[in-house]
Amino acid sequence: MNKRGVRAFALGMLVAVSIIGTYYFYFTGQSQAKLDEAAAKQMLAKKGYVVLPASEYQKIKKANASTKPGAKIAEKDKTLTRPKNNPKKNQLIAYSLKVTSGMSPEEISKLLVKHQIIENGDEFEQFLTTHHFATKIQVGTYHLTDKMDYQEITKLLTK
Repeated sequence: MNKRGVRAFALGMLVAVSIIGTYYFYFTGQSQAKLDEAAAKQMLAKKGYVVLPASEYQKIKKANASTKPGAKIAEKDKTLTRPKNNPKKNQLIAYSLKVTSGMSPEEISKLLVKHQIIENGDEFEQFLTTHHFATKIQVGTYHLTDKMDYQEITKLLTK
């Protein structure tokens, strides 16, 4: 390619970029002035977001700091750890749970409900999520009984 061809190519690129830029700024509304704070909050609220002042965010962050993995469970969460009420109190129900790679907490809780190890799968999932154990479940086979509470089950699954 000679000098004249390179110049023609460069000029063509310049014209194409100019046309695309003009269209973008004038026809897509991107040239409008910046949103004010109230309009931005309103736009985010419509999309399902919540806007908090920094002070409120820090309070929530401090409150959640106590629920990190391995932290003691607060008294209010004790209701989530009660064992299943077995109608036949003298009969022990045992189950060998096989956790495979890619298994979700929802699938695990459904299996535990199906085999009568826990009563409420949603409650168990909430427990795992609230206490940040949902992503720490390990692959393996675990021997569980209906006398175990959520904390004991979680301790086995996350070793």
